[in-house]
Amino acid sequence: MHNFDECSVVHVPAGLLGGPLDGQRFKIPAVPPDQTVPHALTIPLKQPAATSPFARYVREGDEPVGGYYMFFFEGCFGPAGEKVLYAPTNASLADAGAENPV
Repeated sequence: MHNFDECSVVHVPAGLLGGPLDGQRFKIPAVPPDQTVPHALTIPLKQPAATSPFARYVREGDEPVGGYYMFFFEGCFGPAGEKVLYAPTNASLADAGAENPV
């Protein structure tokens, strides 16, 4: 196991395409110790996150495009991992923190 502190974590820009968070941009942490960019992201769509459906996005390619690692929508899933349909409102997106741009 590797120990690291918050100052040693590198954040990389990510763009989300498709699904309920289409067009959102985030800075995501690269995984220490070698600063690997995650292959997939799961993002809760409302709070509390533990009981929320979440959107799953999968990274395409190993290099950034236009300065962003691109993640494509794979689907929405419930808290137990079951596939669900989800139509978010603007309020639920704000609760999930989707307005946190790069």
